[in-house]
Amino acid sequence: MVLHLVTVAKYADQHGTERMLAMKTKNIVVIPPYLSIDTVLKSKEIQLEEIQQDFPQFLFQAVEIRSRAKALALHAMQLVIQACIYLVLRPRSGLVGIVDASEVESVYEREAATYDIKHHLTTRGMDTNWRRMAGWCVLAYEREKRTPLKILDLCTGTGLAVQEMLAVFSDWKITGEITGLDYSTAMLAGARRRRLNKGSWRVAFVRGDATHLVEPPAGFASIAAASHDIVTQVFGIGGIAHPEHVFTEVLRVLKPEGRYFLIDMHRPILNQPGELPTPFGWFPLPFLEATTYVRTTIPLALKRLWGWRDTTLDFYTLPLCTWQGEGGIWWGFRVQRFDVESERWWFGLSVMPTAKMVTEKVELTVAEVKRRAKLLDLIEQSRCQ
Repeated sequence: MVLHLVTVAKYADQHGTERMLAMKTKNIVVIPPYLSIDTVLKSKEIQLEEIQQDFPQFLFQAVEIRSRAKALALHAMQLVIQACIYLVLRPRSGLVGIVDASEVESVYEREAATYDIKHHLTTRGMDTNWRRMAGWCVLAYEREKRTPLKILDLCTGTGLAVQEMLAVFSDWKITGEITGLDYSTAMLAGARRRRLNKGSWRVAFVRGDATHLVEPPAGFASIAAASHDIVTQVFGIGGIAHPEHVFTEVLRVLKPEGRYFLIDMHRPILNQPGELPTPFGWFPLPFLEATTYVRTTIPLALKRLWGWRDTTLDFYTLPLCTWQGEGGIWWGFRVQRFDVESERWWFGLSVMPTAKMVTEKVELTVAEVKRRAKLLDLIEQSRCQ
């Protein structure tokens, strides 16, 4: 415990110095924008009005404080939360980025035994309900199609999402197959110990690469094109450096009109009013949630534990991804539902805010494909984070 408190002190000193230097300016930027509006305005390929139809304004806006006293109070509150994270979750020392393929096995071999309990702790047990939402998404699709289903659960980990989906299905007379796919053999071993292959559902857990489903590297499972009705991914996209590769592969393996259910973290939106009073009454609650998420949750609880990154922008690039199938037909996603929620826990703060998106695989016109490609290219050029 003493070692972890020393680490907290070092982290606080490093980031406290950065913030004190920032205080010399009139406005203190506590959250940088996700995308540069200057890059958008300079672009001759697309109009600002078109950008505003596809992206919310907060992606282009920095969050600032004008008061030194408020900045110091914010820093102090975040230090308390950082200390709690260190003492409860015991993250690795040293900031890390995305875990590459060579590190996955070693990181998750160590984390596999405690992954479930840490996820329950960091969400106050709400992650169970989020995984059940994937089951309800599947159920809604089955009510529409009335056929045995083939489901692919990406980044399945220890099989929690599959277990909760089966719990939802238990009261309904529906049948099908579920394949849970993950890169880590240690996590898959935990999934197989759940012994979920029973009843009217056939369940299998396989090792695979979510970025290469149809033509995977040697030793990984192959998932045929246009073979699945539904693909689910509950907390996993944050550990992948190039999520657009996953989205393209999902388009490959989904049948036409198939569904893709994605749930992961999303920065709290500032203009949504808070439900609880904030410490000292100095900050609007959404502001405190957003700054805590960006400056504490991402670098400490997620990057250091599992090498995850902020997935907020992924929910806006997903609907723009396309794939050309047989016969030169272009396919893409149509958003059916998109929710951003800020569930409360530590000190009334939303440390693990989530977004849930349900998309459908649909055929696209060439003009729409070109429009989406321009938007994706603009995102890559204007990224600030």
